[in-house]
Amino acid sequence: MKNTGDTKLNPWFTMWIRPRATVQQLIDDGSLKMSIFIAALAGFSTIVNYAAVKNAGDYNHFVFILPAAAVIGSVSGIIFLFTAGMLL
Repeated sequence: MKNTGDTKLNPWFTMWIRPRATVQQLIDDGSLKMSIFIAALAGFSTIVNYAAVKNAGDYNHFVFILPAAAVIGSVSGIIFLFTAGMLL
């Protein structure tokens, strides 16, 4: 299932059914903005998951946890993207 140059894949949909072709298209297009956005989103979800596992809501209010997770998670996700890319 090669991706031809004629059709553009929608990464939000095709990542689930054609991950190899989707990632190859992102690499070929040099789509750094999309990669950074996805890394920030992954970092955010990781921090929210960590807060849930550690029962952070017992000690802090939701209004504090969500913005902190957005800032810390986004920054850490982007740092991880470049660090992991460099190491791997």
